[in-house]
Amino acid sequence: MVCKFEEINDFFHKYSQLLETMEEQEFKELFETFPHACKFVKTLDEDIVNCDDLELISQKTLELLNNAYDHEYTKDDILKFAGITCKIFDIVGAPKYHVPFILVMLSKL
Repeated sequence: MVCKFEEINDFFHKYSQLLETMEEQEFKELFETFPHACKFVKTLDEDIVNCDDLELISQKTLELLNNAYDHEYTKDDILKFAGITCKIFDIVGAPKYHVPFILVMLSKL
């Protein structure tokens, strides 16, 4: 499981295309805004996002957004964006670990 800041930071250094223009300080702020993403991931049986069933990851992303910001995204919006994020990870060749996946989604919304 990739959940600690150092692990996630290393992940994004290796797959820098996922957060192209984000500076390390911005990334740290994003991670600190959504630390409960790690708590959610610890409740899962698998380490990798299942792109054939994005319902759970979309619901959790929406909950994280609801807790942090006022926004107008719907569950369907998040579900569609999760599908796009899966394709981005495929193009880059990055493993779809839950926390980096959620952070990429949140950084792009």
